[in-house]
Amino acid sequence: MGRFTTSAAEIQHIAKMQKQIPVWGIVAFELQNGQKIEGLVMRLNMGTNAGSGGNPWPTSYHAELTVQSIDGIAWLIDYLDVKSASDVTSQRMTDFQNAGLVSVVDLSDEKK
Repeated sequence: MGRFTTSAAEIQHIAKMQKQIPVWGIVAFELQNGQKIEGLVMRLNMGTNAGSGGNPWPTSYHAELTVQSIDGIAWLIDYLDVKSASDVTSQRMTDFQNAGLVSVVDLSDEKK
C-alpha cells in the first residue's frame, strides 16, 4: 500500500498525479529521485483512512500503481514518489504489442 499523506501538499500531489496517470495505458514516469520508468499500467490502488480510529471523514490518502516495463519488470510505484507522468500509449503501443504485453482486439460488430 502506498504511504498515507501527511500534509495538504501531499494530498494535492496525489490529486495532480491522478490527472496525469491514466487508468489503463502506457505511462512514462519521472520519480522524485530522477529515475525514469516507462510501463503498462497493470493495477491501481487508492484509498483513505476514513473509518479508521472512529473517524468518519478521510484525513489522509494513499495511492499506488503497478506498471510492467517492456522488458517484463514489474514496478510498484507510490504516487508520492512520482515527480511527473505522461500517457505515451499512442507512441509506444506497437512496441508493447510486439513484446507480447498488449493485445489489441477489435470488438466492433462487422455484421451490422
